[in-house]
Amino acid sequence: MKKKNNFLEHLKRNILRGLLSLIPILLVFKVAELTYIAIDKNVMSLIEPLIKIEIPGLGLLVLVIFLYVVGVLINNIFGKSILALFESWVSKIPIVGQTMSVGKQLAESLSPEERKAFDKPVLIPYLKEGQWTVAFICGNIHDEKEKKDLVKCFIPIPPNPATGWVVFVEKNKIRDTGWTNEEAMKAVISLGIVTPEKIKK
Repeated sequence: MKKKNNFLEHLKRNILRGLLSLIPILLVFKVAELTYIAIDKNVMSLIEPLIKIEIPGLGLLVLVIFLYVVGVLINNIFGKSILALFESWVSKIPIVGQTMSVGKQLAESLSPEERKAFDKPVLIPYLKEGQWTVAFICGNIHDEKEKKDLVKCFIPIPPNPATGWVVFVEKNKIRDTGWTNEEAMKAVISLGIVTPEKIKK
């Protein structure tokens, strides 16, 4: 009976190990599949009538080349002038202008030439005293009423770190984790399963 139990434990343990080892591989294939469907297929539907042939991956390659060309054009004076003229025209349209403004601010915050999207990961108070959550510092703001500077922090919602809340926190209530942005992102995406071993003093 004992040998039978040991065998069952051995069987369950290795089946679980096999399943867990396949999860990262399956995720890679799923991301590749979604990329192919969302990008490659859509781009190919536009260029296929011109070339009369379907080549897997060509849509993605065309998109990469297109983005590179746009980046080069926007980086010169002529491209910047055209973009500024377009933004000036769009800004006069209700709702569309506000949407364009938000999109521009987001793009600038993510641009490596302008500044980092997030300065560093920190811990801030969450719900009640003694509880903390991972957040990312994304700037400062001055509170004229209280006469003090606050820190703008973004709290990502797992497992999708692209969504979350922006909160304004007093500097003395922020704890530095000592983690890198990548380590903090892993902690968020993995629902807290994959985290650094320590929070630095």
